[in-house]
Amino acid sequence: MPKNENEIVIDKMALEKILNTDFSRAKSVGIKAVDGFLNREISLYNVYGQIPNIKMEDFKLVGICDLKTPSAYMDNQIFVNVLSSSTKGDPYNDFIVLSDSENNDYLSHKLYDVELAKNRIELTKGRMPKNDYEIIVNETNKYEMDLYETINDKINGNELKVVGYYTSKEQINDFFTTNNTIKYKLLQDSNNITIYPKDKQKTINYFNEQGKYIEDTYQRDRKVYVDSIKDSIKSSIILASIILAISLIEIFLMIRSSFLSRVKEVGILRAIGLKKKDIYKMFLGEIIALTIVTAIPGLLIMTNILKGLQLIPYYQDQFMLNINVIGISIVIIVAFNIIIGLLPVFNVIRKTPAQILSRNDVD
Repeated sequence: MPKNENEIVIDKMALEKILNTDFSRAKSVGIKAVDGFLNREISLYNVYGQIPNIKMEDFKLVGICDLKTPSAYMDNQIFVNVLSSSTKGDPYNDFIVLSDSENNDYLSHKLYDVELAKNRIELTKGRMPKNDYEIIVNETNKYEMDLYETINDKINGNELKVVGYYTSKEQINDFFTTNNTIKYKLLQDSNNITIYPKDKQKTINYFNEQGKYIEDTYQRDRKVYVDSIKDSIKSSIILASIILAISLIEIFLMIRSSFLSRVKEVGILRAIGLKKKDIYKMFLGEIIALTIVTAIPGLLIMTNILKGLQLIPYYQDQFMLNINVIGISIVIIVAFNIIIGLLPVFNVIRKTPAQILSRNDVD
């Protein structure tokens, strides 16, 4: 675990993602597994791959965790500056447009925590920033930025106040402010913010009362997931229904064709006084016997095939096999076979024996 603010822990998932990218520099320096990152120095870059003007000290990776989330863990005192150093700015200009602001606020210079530059700048007049929205600027700006006066640059709609001038041997010409002001800027730059409260419902109610749009990400993601599953199931049911309907029609025509050769037999049985229910029982027994001998073994063979397909990564989430599914499938097969098998029988024996025997479409 980290013992000082320049030591960090990174999740295994994040490191694996670095290793698996095609342009990974890690592999080029001989890192082949996540353990190879341990005790290495880590520098902060922004999203354009550039080192910020005021760079934080390099970090040392002292631990790897496995919480299944691509995150890094560090001292909370430096968290704001880490985010600020790695966020997107304009790589070609010295100003950062805050496009999400209602007033199109902008910063004419890049903004940093004054604590990061104390050894690189020297205060010449005024004082260091102590309160929110206070800044110190390079003394070359003193003619257009009066001391203890506000300037046009804004954060959250609040004009920044110049409280001091500084010089720098490195020709630094940035704004420096408090860590809290940096946090306000990050919040303003964010398109959305995720909050992890102790009391979720209380937090949601608070923001609703403030007229702020807030969304329970768990409920949102759950709804999206459930809807996607419903759509998938709906598509599968429609496809399965079409295939089942075609199969049942084919089975019905096959059974009907096979039954035509026995119509005369049914007519004779009815003529000698056999009751309709006895004929139903006779054919019902045949249907159940054929189902046990053919359909159920076929179902069990297909179950083993699907079980084998589940071992293939691509198919492992496509099928769900358990005792309940197999049992329901057997019931459905037996029920459909009985209904489809007895339908031709019903169409014949509802007629009188004379009508059955007078048919000229059977031998």
